[in-house]
Amino acid sequence: MENINNQRYIAPKKNLLFLNTIFIKIVLCFLSGLIFSWNCMISFEMNNIQIKATAIMILVLSIYNVLICIGNWYLTIIFSCIAYCNYSIIMVNYLSRIYNTLFTSLADELVAKIGINILLLFILVLTVLLPNKINKKSFHKNPIIYKKNRNNFIVLGICLILILILIFGFGRSDVRGERGSPTQIYEYSIIFFILGFYFCGNTKFNISMLTIILALYALQNFIYGGRVTGLQLIVCWFIMVRSYKTNIYKALPWILILFVFMSLIGIFRANFNLSIDCLKNTVKELMQKKFSLDTAYSAYHTSLTFIKAEFISSNAVRLKMFKKFLLSMILGGSRVENSSLAEFTRKYFVHYNGGILPFFSHYYLGWFGVVFSAVIVSLYCRLINKLDFNTNGLKKCISVFLVCHVFRWYLYSPSGLIRGVGLVIITYYVAYFFDLITKQKAASKQ
Repeated sequence: MENINNQRYIAPKKNLLFLNTIFIKIVLCFLSGLIFSWNCMISFEMNNIQIKATAIMILVLSIYNVLICIGNWYLTIIFSCIAYCNYSIIMVNYLSRIYNTLFTSLADELVAKIGINILLLFILVLTVLLPNKINKKSFHKNPIIYKKNRNNFIVLGICLILILILIFGFGRSDVRGERGSPTQIYEYSIIFFILGFYFCGNTKFNISMLTIILALYALQNFIYGGRVTGLQLIVCWFIMVRSYKTNIYKALPWILILFVFMSLIGIFRANFNLSIDCLKNTVKELMQKKFSLDTAYSAYHTSLTFIKAEFISSNAVRLKMFKKFLLSMILGGSRVENSSLAEFTRKYFVHYNGGILPFFSHYYLGWFGVVFSAVIVSLYCRLINKLDFNTNGLKKCISVFLVCHVFRWYLYSPSGLIRGVGLVIITYYVAYFFDLITKQKAASKQ
């Protein structure tokens, strides 16, 4: 009887915790909606207090999303990246502005007030649509790599393709200090790594072979001053090989080391070296920048030029640009003139490319576009949240790609959410049917 009573007592506690989480979510979303509505009513003519309140609410929602996802590495990585990017944007533009850079030069203009509300609406809709129950049980064992998926022919073929891309798909500068230039196929090589690990069958030899090639890719990218491609590869390896063995507390020291290392590359680019002076200079510069990511607030500056471009573009021009963007998802950006919004605005404003996800859709479709972009991300998050051992391979590979690619689709271009996923689907089915054919042939010989 005592055990039964204890069980009856424990169950409500879990329900109460769930209800408390829902209550916090409702309160945060209500306050955010209230702030956004008020900002709209005053046509974004906000004073400093209103700007800071809006900025803080973006940070609070971003952190909330990270906290409720802890235990699910896939969603934790996605929302941690979004939160860090939002922090970097908010800190240097609104809360503790840095003045000695082009990337905060628009912080006093109306576009910056509109921009902060675009961020607020995006993160608000994303929070509202985030699943109330985050799946954490399916990640105590590796939900991706199984022995039954093993196909040595596919793994060997992928390794050969990756070696060729490693050698010929990266432009190496002969001038010391100049950054390398990875081609598009080099950047999308992450898809081959995902498929390689998926079909490796959890054998040590296959995993080791792919890990060595992956390390060479990342190292080459870092040596020549790149960060994002190398970081994607590290995340890919961690997600597919180690994540189910590691919790956030064990991973935290490695995350901090990786953060310092990435900061070194960001500050010194192709000239960096691991000396004491370098580390001192890195820490000093990080403190001056409030530990923010320069790529994030550079992309935000580009995004604000999108809003400026809206003022000089008719609705017809914006819709035409949207059609060209969609066409470029099929044919490729190089084959469709003026399909890149960043390149289009660079004709009129100074920036260094990139762009925050909801700002692309705001240019094309207005405020509806911001909501639409958040809905797309939330649908992908729901797909990831439903992952378990019985989920089909395609959904698993798409989920890993979205996690690895988060910095690119949030800070550079939304093409990863459309074209990138499309490429995953195509390459997966090529490998899938090859796997079926080889296994059928092997079975017929027995």
